[in-house]
Amino acid sequence: MKSKLRSGSATLTLLCASFMLSAQTTAQPGEGTPTSNTRPVLMESRNLLLPANGASMSPLNNVTIAQVTDRTDRKAKLIWRISIAALVTASAMDAATSMGKYESNGVLRGSDGKFGTKGIALKAGITGITLLPQLLLRNHANLRKPFTIANFAQAGMYSAVAIHNAGIAKPRN
Repeated sequence: MKSKLRSGSATLTLLCASFMLSAQTTAQPGEGTPTSNTRPVLMESRNLLLPANGASMSPLNNVTIAQVTDRTDRKAKLIWRISIAALVTASAMDAATSMGKYESNGVLRGSDGKFGTKGIALKAGITGITLLPQLLLRNHANLRKPFTIANFAQAGMYSAVAIHNAGIAKPRN
């Protein structure tokens, strides 16, 4: 049922897109020659007649390279921000599921052997140190992809640890 629904919606989308594209004026064989205010432009094996001054007849043709680059940059920036949120959330969940339980990592362990304020401070510091260079270099678009990948990888690691910690019972003391 779902596959039929998906194929039906895909067909409907393609059909709507073809109607939008066919709304443009196309030159048919034998219709005459272009006038002085139009020029022929070959586009996907169709001969479209456009105004000679370079103006577009369709809003789809008004997209410039700068706009496409801007959209791509905004999308990359959004995904990077989402990766930061995922990293902070996963780190917080790791700390929350560890709280009050015996800690196997000696660096995060408090004097009583449990995860507590010392562990929370160190986890927050590690996350802060990870994010500080990213925030300082946020205007370097070429670094967004590696930062995003690193953030999601670290968030995945913290999530796995949080899932593991959730299965461990708190001590009864």
